Amino acid sequence: MRKSIVLFFLLIGYCSVYAQADSIALCGFPSRATLSEFPRGNDSLQDFLKANIHYPEAAKQDSIETVVYVSFVVEQDGTISGVNIQQGDAQHPAFSTEVVRVIQCMPKWIPASANGKAISMNYTIPIHFKR
Repeated sequence: MRKSIVLFFLLIGYCSVYAQADSIALCGFPSRATLSEFPRGNDSLQDFLKANIHYPEAAKQDSIETVVYVSFVVEQDGTISGVNIQQGDAQHPAFSTEVVRVIQCMPKWIPASANGKAISMNYTIPIHFKR
């Protein structure tokens, strides 16, 4: 019987986003700002995570379900840096190790911008592991 990982993620923001006619106003950002985006959008990000994150072998016998919260920075050139586990499973660090591995190998994102200039942006996403 094949067991699968079900990943569910949400982008967690630190401020509200308000859609306007031709721009997005972000709390703490200039009025003409856009968010960083994974190539081809959030559905593609979810597909990337599903295809690349694997349930750790070390935890298979325990059939653990857990959530790992990971933060990272999308830099001005779209590269990923500052990958950091915000909350993980202390008894099974293999989950955190797997999440860091996959986040670090993500392709370049479309960077955020403010007034037409690329800016760095922080993201935090939860990765759910289910057996």
